[in-house]
Amino acid sequence: APPAIPAPQPKWQRKELLAMLALTAATAVVSFTYLGSLTAPQSPLDAADTTLTESVTLQGGTAALWVYPGISYGGRMTVTDAAGTTVYEKELDYGTCFSWTSVELYADAGEVFHIAVENAQLFELAFRDADGALVPVTGGGALFDEQDAVPEAISQLNSMYFDEIYHGRTGYEQLHRLPVYETTHPPLGKDFIMLGIALFGMTAFGWRFAGTLFGVMLVPLAWCFVRRLTRRPWAAAMAGVLLALDFMRFSQSRLATIDIYGTFFILLGAYFMLWYCQQVLTVGVNGAVLPMFLGGLAFGLGCASKWTGIYAGAGLAVLYLRRGWLRQLGRSCAAYLGGLALAALPWFAYFGAYHALDAWWECYFYDNLFLYKGDGRSALTLAQHLWWAVRDDLPAVCLLAAFLLWTVLSKRHGAALATLAMAAGLAFTSLMGGYLVYYGLVLAVFAPLGLAALPQKLPAKRGMCAALSVAGIAAAAAWCLLLSPNRALRGRTAESLPQLQFAEIIRQTPNATLLNYGTLDGGFYTAAGVLPPCRYFCVTNMPLQDQWQQQWDLLDAAAVDYVVALTGDLQNDYPIYHCAASQTYNGGEGEVTWYLYAKTK
Repeated sequence: APPAIPAPQPKWQRKELLAMLALTAATAVVSFTYLGSLTAPQSPLDAADTTLTESVTLQGGTAALWVYPGISYGGRMTVTDAAGTTVYEKELDYGTCFSWTSVELYADAGEVFHIAVENAQLFELAFRDADGALVPVTGGGALFDEQDAVPEAISQLNSMYFDEIYHGRTGYEQLHRLPVYETTHPPLGKDFIMLGIALFGMTAFGWRFAGTLFGVMLVPLAWCFVRRLTRRPWAAAMAGVLLALDFMRFSQSRLATIDIYGTFFILLGAYFMLWYCQQVLTVGVNGAVLPMFLGGLAFGLGCASKWTGIYAGAGLAVLYLRRGWLRQLGRSCAAYLGGLALAALPWFAYFGAYHALDAWWECYFYDNLFLYKGDGRSALTLAQHLWWAVRDDLPAVCLLAAFLLWTVLSKRHGAALATLAMAAGLAFTSLMGGYLVYYGLVLAVFAPLGLAALPQKLPAKRGMCAALSVAGIAAAAAWCLLLSPNRALRGRTAESLPQLQFAEIIRQTPNATLLNYGTLDGGFYTAAGVLPPCRYFCVTNMPLQDQWQQQWDLLDAAAVDYVVALTGDLQNDYPIYHCAASQTYNGGEGEVTWYLYAKTK
């Protein structure tokens, strides 16, 4: 039988539109508040491919030197006194860009320092006295010309963190037409970051602005998507509120990373495909070319923002083919591919120019998918990683399970197979990344959309829709409160955490170096104010042997003062290190014991 003609969309009422705009405005206020500083040094001493030196004279006693580097190409800065003695030296690499760091440096008024910068940008330096006040200086050129932009304290409000050192940096490089460091992902997401930097300068607010804006716009987009899907304004409102309260959307949109752009265009593409599927039944293929073209455009923009857009496009293709309009496939695909080409062709040119896929197979597939082999318990390890993915995306998994049960009971076998394929695809995607929680961002967006649509399957009674909406939002809030992975940290003071306790010990050594051995960065670098000593400090998306080898080389050479690890017998393999402290800690993934090892003098 031919598909039924869909019911017309309900007209927008003034109160519904005002409600959606009010929710969007409230989301914007919360999202943009405390986002980042609007002030940062903007004019660097640019010593790319050369060495530049500035001299500075202290006008007061100093106890610390603050450093704010920019783009580096494997350079360094060296501070020497009037006698030519090196008093401080710092490597400037990819991990130091646009992040304030401080180091103890004691000197008296009148002392002269010579600061050499090699093959790097250095935006600003600042001396502080024992009370934390800025020490005035004479000389120094571009290194001391923006002292009013030096922050009162070093934090995420004025420094990059996590993958911002890749994507935020690339936005700056694209704006200033510099060689691009990060070419792993397509450029569009970093183009949006670049626009924020162009508007607000190379500040924390500037490099995070565009992502936060896209995160806010997800809320009205989700409202419109569920409204078109269910034709029920109350369900649309429920979806908008749930997504506005979603912490994954909130946190991922306030980082200068590219995941939020891919997520936005994935949902936008799904909206246009839904529009097409409804319109083609009422006006035919010729009258539905526009939503098909826009769907292809959104898919291309998603692919041009991050490679995860490819998976979403494959899912939309399955949805289209499931409808069985094969006779009109050629005409519809032409419109879809036209939109795709408009957005995606620059992406292919970008990859070709930078050879960005040379190691893609090794990094994303071989090392991550086959990470589970060769350890004597591959099946158990694979099951463990799958459980982590299920546990951290439990609301979405429950939604899929409920929908699968409904499709089986209602004998909708095609929908059941599609749901199973979706579940397999989600598991495959998680394993491809070696599994990281933030890979569930797309799930965090689509889960509330599905939850909002479920009540319409129940018998409609007076007041039932409103009651279900309130109950659903209350259940989501209770879920977050009771089952959040970080619930173990509630009520615990910051000073009791191992990160801060170990930092107190580490800071007792001037210019201390630290290695977080064998795991993802557990916050110890940030707490101690120390940068990672090796390139591979994150166990994902990289040649694993290289990552381990760099850490082993550092330990073999005793090149770091402190090591943080989850193993209690590090001194057996590296006798020069002894256990200085340990603490049991539950950060949301179960109770573990962290050990701090210090190098024996």
